[in-house]
Order: sequence, then structure tokens, then C-alpha cells
Amino acid sequence: MGLTLQPIIWAAGYSRPDGYHVIDEGRTVGRIYRMNSTAKESWRWTIGPRPPTHGPNGGVADSLDDAKAAFRCAWDG
Repeated sequence: MGLTLQPIIWAAGYSRPDGYHVIDEGRTVGRIYRMNSTAKESWRWTIGPRPPTHGPNGGVADSLDDAKAAFRCAWDG
């Protein structure tokens, strides 16, 4: 089974159309979401339960497709 995206739904039932959990074999292994605080479209991705970071476990991409590709590259090592 490959990595899949699942929309994030917060405890109160709130969700955003541009925030995703990254799922592998039924468990959450990371997160990808669109950053609203920038003038241009930017997507943050992170592997693991920690807050998004730069470095080997996270980064920023220019599009959702780029974020998915960066996540996959880091995931595959």
C-alpha cells in the first residue's frame, strides 16, 4: 500500500480543504497543508508527529504536488 492523503478533521468537526494527514498502512505518518500566512501559494510538509520543520523531516514547497513529491523523497530516504 502506498502513501495516501486524508483530509484533516479536527476534534470539533472543523476541517480545511487544504490540510491533509499523510497515511501509510492505516496510520498517520505526517502532514501536508497550505500555508495561509504567505502572499504566494506555499505548502508545508512534515514527517512524524512533531510540528512542521525544515530539514530532513519537513519543508516548504510551491504546490501540493511538489509537497507530495518532497514528502515521498524524504520518506523513501
